[in-house]
Amino acid sequence: MKGYLSLLLMMSTSCLAINGNFNDGGLIGSRWSLKYIQPCFEEIMYSIELKDDGVLFNDHPFDVTVGNDRWRITGLDVTLTFNNDFAIYTGKMTPDHLHIDGIATSRTCSHWRWVADKLH
Repeated sequence: MKGYLSLLLMMSTSCLAINGNFNDGGLIGSRWSLKYIQPCFEEIMYSIELKDDGVLFNDHPFDVTVGNDRWRITGLDVTLTFNNDFAIYTGKMTPDHLHIDGIATSRTCSHWRWVADKLH
């Protein structure tokens, strides 16, 4: 019975993280300033907001498929997906939940570094 309860707890915790419902640190509803220098374009800075249920809002100037961007966090590993998975950002969040540093890839431009800083 004890092993069964541990398994249930582990499963429910991992589902929360995968769906983006990671409440530790107040991440749901948090806004971030994201910046990158993509080899195919110039330096770009925009804001993102981590909504409930893994929904990601952003004001990226090239986002052509508004409403389908997603986020998920497992531990300190972060994944952001944009434009029907056209671009995928993976990174590592600092333990204080104030900064993310990572690498992004897209279907047309190999990869580039990105950083995000929590605004509130």
